[in-house]
Amino acid sequence: MSPETEIPPSFFANTLQLSLDPIFEKTKEFNQDDFPHKVNLIQSPPYEGQDSCSVLASVREAASRLNKQDVFQGCSPILGHEGLRDAVAKSILGAQIFSIKSSQLATCQAHSDIGAFNLACKLIARCHSPRGKVYLPEATSSNYLQAASEAGLECKVFDHFDTSSKQMDFNSYKKMLIAAEAGSAIFLYACGNDVTGTDLLEEEWVEVGRIIKERNLFPIFNAAYLGLSSGSVDKDAFVIRHFVGELQIETAICASYDHSMGLHGEGVGCLLVYTSSRIAASGCSAYLEQVQRSQISSPPRYGAGIAHLLLTDSELTEKWVEDLEQAVDRRRYLRRYLYDSLLDQAIPGQWNFIIHQKGLFGYLGLSRAAVKELRETYHIYMADNSRISVAALNEENAMYLAIAMADCIRNELLNDF
Repeated sequence: MSPETEIPPSFFANTLQLSLDPIFEKTKEFNQDDFPHKVNLIQSPPYEGQDSCSVLASVREAASRLNKQDVFQGCSPILGHEGLRDAVAKSILGAQIFSIKSSQLATCQAHSDIGAFNLACKLIARCHSPRGKVYLPEATSSNYLQAASEAGLECKVFDHFDTSSKQMDFNSYKKMLIAAEAGSAIFLYACGNDVTGTDLLEEEWVEVGRIIKERNLFPIFNAAYLGLSSGSVDKDAFVIRHFVGELQIETAICASYDHSMGLHGEGVGCLLVYTSSRIAASGCSAYLEQVQRSQISSPPRYGAGIAHLLLTDSELTEKWVEDLEQAVDRRRYLRRYLYDSLLDQAIPGQWNFIIHQKGLFGYLGLSRAAVKELRETYHIYMADNSRISVAALNEENAMYLAIAMADCIRNELLNDF
């Protein structure tokens, strides 16, 4: 190549070669798979069932009402739909706590729970110089680790899952909290842990709250699955209400209605920050407004309008609660169906942990080798750690999964023999 035709050095020559998100990479593989009976258990769809695209009845009605209104003109405030932000805070904290603590809240509409977490991390980084710390469970999705790191926080990863019993190791969890550096942030799942499907009991949350207050830690709650664990937002929000209403611990809450309302395409989330005073809340609001303005200018309105109707119209709220209860009942049934199907295959080992899990997702406790064999031999796709979307199961693919798991586990046992 002559000097005249040489390609000049690129401005992006030092761009890092980063790997793609593992979840979306698996989804891409699934989409490219031409096997006619492939099964996608990777992500939770905004509907129930592998072959159904039905929208929740309550959401459909709310959208119909909203479509009759003039909602497309003008921009949202920088902090987002004010009515939605108040409705989210009231729904999560409960009417009584909200009425007492509302002046101590800073709220900001966000794009899903990860968007809210991103805002929370930037707020923490702003308030803690030179570098704040945040503790995250090892099973946390990689996007949370990335958001915290890019906000300038030092990430500390801890393990709290007992792989032998497939349950939360509460003693290990407490030891981590006691050993955590005072003043650090700690990332907690309010309910429906999206990797392990395990929840703490209320009395365990009380113990966690006591330690967090003693250690002066700052809790950041993932509240993306409220209502999807027990079927009741009030019950699933117990720990948040306990921390704010009883213990009065400053807290960040990352809410999302992508899953509970099926608004994935709209990305409706909200960050709530409970502070110790009205002055602190005002300062947090000012900073969040500044960050929001620099990132997205103002958040979208349509999905926010649907969520606002569902949270504030008593008739629609009642229908939404019924939809949540039915969805939880369906996943409870499918967990039991998968468990019974595994028993029918006479697979060695204990599998009753499956029926005790909660939320949208489930953990099968399989080795990475078994997960790979399921994908390559049986065209069943899931996360490498064997997390599946229970919402994507139905009787047909649950039975197929049980048969395939049995073959993979037996093959592993033969190879180990």
